[in-house]
Amino acid sequence: MALNTNFNTHASIIDGKLEVEGTTVPVDDAHTLLSRNFIVHQATACAQRAATKDDDWKASRPIAKGKFTTGPALAVGTETYYVKGLTAGSGAFVTITWSQTITIT
Repeated sequence: MALNTNFNTHASIIDGKLEVEGTTVPVDDAHTLLSRNFIVHQATACAQRAATKDDDWKASRPIAKGKFTTGPALAVGTETYYVKGLTAGSGAFVTITWSQTITIT
């Protein structure tokens, strides 16, 4: 089972807030998403947020613009899943991480 998650290639500064979004390809019923988090880093600016659990996800609360400016930034994400086992009590936890360059506009 492949897990596939990506940030949208562009994040936007809207009304003084950094809007970060992404997409996760839905997984089978054996996988239950427990958490999704991300970090965005650009020069001296850095912010961490939890993200919604939707397939088309976004930050769970606004990120203040702070020192973020237009241009490239590094985004790193994590997702943790509970995977049902074949027998009761035989499940496991799986955490994936990914990183990608995004552009803040």
